[in-house]
Amino acid sequence: MQTHEDYEYDADADSSYFTPEDERDDGDSDDAASGSRIAVDLAAFACELGMLALLAWSGWGLGNGGLMGIALGAFYPALVILIWSAWIAPKARRRLADPWRLVVQIGLFTATGIALGVADHVVFAVVFPVMATLVFVATRLTAQPAVAP
Repeated sequence: MQTHEDYEYDADADSSYFTPEDERDDGDSDDAASGSRIAVDLAAFACELGMLALLAWSGWGLGNGGLMGIALGAFYPALVILIWSAWIAPKARRRLADPWRLVVQIGLFTATGIALGVADHVVFAVVFPVMATLVFVATRLTAQPAVAP
């Protein structure tokens, strides 16, 4: 009988996240690289969620609260969700290839920064697009296979 200690996280597995120890390929796996990729992927996901929250916040501010604030606070994130699900999401039917996918992502981060700036949230308007762009560039760098010496 196998216990939960017999299973290990496998980021490359298609059907499940855990594989039995005897099925692992320990040949060239680099735990540090795998760990950094997981950290970068989590940071990228946090940026995606943060973008939606910041867009809702800027929409609320641009609409001066009330019904217009609610409408803009819902519209901006909905628009980004529509764009993201059509061209960027892993299961998008018309997923853009890199580098175009990265260009669209940076464009969305920049648009978020502009909305924040217009809503007078200047610090977030500067910091968020730069930080999110760096994180998404890092996702491309950590996804590259290691070059053998």
